[in-house]
Amino acid sequence: MRITPPYGQDGVLEGVEAKDWSGRPDEILLNKEAMEIIENAVNELPELYRIVFHLRDVEGLTNPEVARILGLSLLNVKSRIHRARLFLRERLSDYFSANGKNNLYPYCMDLHLLSR
Repeated sequence: MRITPPYGQDGVLEGVEAKDWSGRPDEILLNKEAMEIIENAVNELPELYRIVFHLRDVEGLTNPEVARILGLSLLNVKSRIHRARLFLRERLSDYFSANGKNNLYPYCMDLHLLSR
């Protein structure tokens, strides 16, 4: 008589919770540190840039929506978001180049977390 182990379609033993071992503790710590650095840099933005940056890049509104909400021209919104991004690039470039992280994209994907 042959006993077949109760494995599911995904190859995991039935009744056993699969663990996620993909995150290394040092990477998790660096990601947390990076998000704190980004949050601090955003908080250093002058208010007129921070508001536009928050609405556009954190909340995900379009430039015309931001312009309508703030009563600004579309050109003014584009100018402020550009200046905000330049400010943040300047503030963050030293940290990310020193830590071997030449790409902010993974961290920018989590910017919505800053609003919580």
